[in-house]
Amino acid sequence: MRAFIAIDVPEDLMSFARDFEEPGVKILDNYHMTLKFFGEISEREIEGLIVKLKKIKVPEFHLHIADLGVFPSEEVINVAWVGLVDSGFLCELIKQVGLICGDEKNFKPHVTFARVKSLKNKKSFLEKIKKTQVSGTFEVKSFRLYESVLKLGKAEHKLIKEFQLA
Repeated sequence: MRAFIAIDVPEDLMSFARDFEEPGVKILDNYHMTLKFFGEISEREIEGLIVKLKKIKVPEFHLHIADLGVFPSEEVINVAWVGLVDSGFLCELIKQVGLICGDEKNFKPHVTFARVKSLKNKKSFLEKIKKTQVSGTFEVKSFRLYESVLKLGKAEHKLIKEFQLA
């Protein structure tokens, strides 16, 4: 199964995303910050992962939505995202997940809010990204392990296990 670890982001903080809806831009239905994407992983590996993830000890914390941007670059836009700023404990959670999963690369905390297939006016889209001001804070009390099921070109996320923060 395809699996990933994520922090869910409240939908009400992402209401600005609808302002970017246009032909060739798909606004996502649910919002989360992926901490680790595994791709294909066996049920046995999932069971072992759950045991290890239960051992993570990080206190609850707050995240703030901040700037908007695009990946991979302004020349080639595939994704629009909103950045997240944390109070310090997100870095610790990322570190602990990375140690368990063997992945400690640089991490840009963000939430993808749109997938871009094509743009009629890239310059206008980028101007809107740069001009849009977003703000909001939410409390992180848990992180989750999800299964990602592809159906008709769309990913459905099924909760496998939720892990409460200390």
